[in-house]
Amino acid sequence: MGRPIYYMQVKITYRQANRVTGERRIWLVSKYTKLSEINKYKTEWIANHYWSGSKKKPDILVTEIIDMKQVGQSVHDD
Repeated sequence: MGRPIYYMQVKITYRQANRVTGERRIWLVSKYTKLSEINKYKTEWIANHYWSGSKKKPDILVTEIIDMKQVGQSVHDD
């Protein structure tokens, strides 16, 4: 049996090249539940998904998990 997969609402802070900073509430699907793991493995996906039209992607930091629901199980044991 695999690991649980979660749908999450998270709060991120971002900084773009021209030093514009901001906060944003976004969704993501992940098997990781700790902020450190999400920041390590999911920030590139967040930048590519939410800033897909930009040439320069911002630096992203996930600061808070607002809501988390289990939506399934992974097929593989990791």
